[in-house]
Amino acid sequence: MTSQWPVDETVVIPVQLIIPATTAPGDYQIRIGLYNPNTQSRLPIIEPGRGQQDNLGALILRSIQVIP
Repeated sequence: MTSQWPVDETVVIPVQLIIPATTAPGDYQIRIGLYNPNTQSRLPIIEPGRGQQDNLGALILRSIQVIP
């Protein structure tokens, strides 16, 4: 994984998500946000692509359902 990407580049990062055994059944959203350590704030979302933006500056990528 890298910590630097060119402007306007689409980055695809495969991620494996482990659901803890103590997770309650229900619907959950996978959200990401890019954080700028120099300004201590999230980077703005200009084009959400296949996701949607929440009101906190994160990108909602997918909804998942945890079942018992």
